[in-house]
Amino acid sequence: MQIKAVLFDLDGTLIDTIPDLTYGLNQMLKGFDRPPLTTKQVSSMVGRGVIDLMENVFRASRLVVCEEAIKQAISVYCDIMVRSGSLHSTIFPDVFDSLSRLRKSGMKLAIVTNKPRSMTEAIVKEKNLDECVDCIVAAGDAATVKPHPEMLWLACDRLSVSRKEAVMVGDSSNDALAAKSAGMPVYLVTTGYNGTESVAQWAKENGFTRVFDAIQDVTDDILNRPQD
Repeated sequence: MQIKAVLFDLDGTLIDTIPDLTYGLNQMLKGFDRPPLTTKQVSSMVGRGVIDLMENVFRASRLVVCEEAIKQAISVYCDIMVRSGSLHSTIFPDVFDSLSRLRKSGMKLAIVTNKPRSMTEAIVKEKNLDECVDCIVAAGDAATVKPHPEMLWLACDRLSVSRKEAVMVGDSSNDALAAKSAGMPVYLVTTGYNGTESVAQWAKENGFTRVFDAIQDVTDDILNRPQD
């Protein structure tokens, strides 16, 4: 198989965003007169989309989970995140070098994230990742989010590659299951967030073998992989 495109998750894969996510959620919780969450609590909640995240926040904060309240909280949270920026979020080591190496090899690159588009565009632009990828697929662009495969298929369409010519790189079971359903290989990195279970342990239990500690190791494996 010839790899023509690499699809990257964002949070936990390219960027450590937990400090800013925690800040934004705690600012939102002030409006509900609730105590702040810890970064450890927040890291166990992320990875399955903003609706799931907010429902977990409500439960942890002993707030009543209802559709309208969740919708309003998400709106407030997104506004806070866009306005506050990504001051405390950091790009993982070797990300820029890895993206550059992949593009120089002729591969197309995309970010595929369950994060809302307004938040995604803000942080990607602020961290200069917009100059490193060919397209972005965020929550709202497709009818479903990961672990459904639709966002990955949409990214392939936008990159003009077939699903068999792409690979997914992520940090969670959502990324792995989305890639499996989409019919493409997946690489998992241990730098991110997979709820309360490590992604390495989850991958071992579920038959996913491409697990690496750093994005540079993933890049090396992709570039050294035999091309048909």
